[in-house]
Amino acid sequence: MRSAREMTGEPAVPLQSVDATPNTGQPTRRLTTKYQWPGHVDALLRRVADDGFLFYLCGDRGDPAVLVAAYYWDRHVDLITITPPGRVTAVRAIREASFDPFAPRKVVWAYGNDPEPTLLAALNLPHPDHPDHPASSFEPPRLAVVPAHLQRPTTVKAPEPWRAGNRARRLEQALAQELATMREAGLVPDGGTALRAAVVVTNRTAGSSV
Repeated sequence: MRSAREMTGEPAVPLQSVDATPNTGQPTRRLTTKYQWPGHVDALLRRVADDGFLFYLCGDRGDPAVLVAAYYWDRHVDLITITPPGRVTAVRAIREASFDPFAPRKVVWAYGNDPEPTLLAALNLPHPDHPDHPASSFEPPRLAVVPAHLQRPTTVKAPEPWRAGNRARRLEQALAQELATMREAGLVPDGGTALRAAVVVTNRTAGSSV
């Protein structure tokens, strides 16, 4: 498994893979181990970083107990939570006032816990304005919630400027293309909400590149 520093572009440092929590004295499993992510999973993690996710490293910066990647939309937040030993949980949470990325209250989509299918599902999640976007909410899965004693200290790593906004632009372009195809097929009525969204998205993405 790659260390958190490697996944977020920081130089890797060798640290112990087991530590004790200050609150309980019980061993806490860490993300850094002598093993590496398989190559195909490593490539997916790089795509998550390239999508412009913000990273929260919980615990020691070089050897965190939990890593949370977050992408903030106007009304939702896409979260990818990585916990040892290699479990990955992805959700699209409702962005409420005082939103907590470590304890989302309601989600509209969730997937986990094997790394490869979960990362693929998160990367392929459609734009929140997609006409088929789920509207019903439910409680998040247990592994999407980070216990308080594992959250501190927390290091926040913002995406590089060239990465910031990549996910929004990529999914907006995909949404515009899909809605245009749906309109041509007669699946979206003229004047419908989805069609109006397509016009807005098309205007946003005109001339943009990822």
